[in-house]
Amino acid sequence: MCEIPLPPIPIIPPPRPIEPPPRPMEPPLRPSEPPLRPIEPPPRPSEPPPRPSELPPRPERLIEPPL
Repeated sequence: MCEIPLPPIPIIPPPRPIEPPPRPMEPPLRPSEPPLRPIEPPPRPSEPPPRPSELPPRPERLIEPPL
């Protein structure tokens, strides 16, 4: 009996599991980003703060020369 040597069987890796595509409706939330909220403008003060040029002049009484 003559046994014919068989060629080595190539090892086929198992197929990778097909990952489902990410849902477009739910984007991945990053831990560094806060949840999306509607951007609310800051409340405007009833009166804008006076500009330095519009401030009343300081009275000279506060500035006293050293004795």
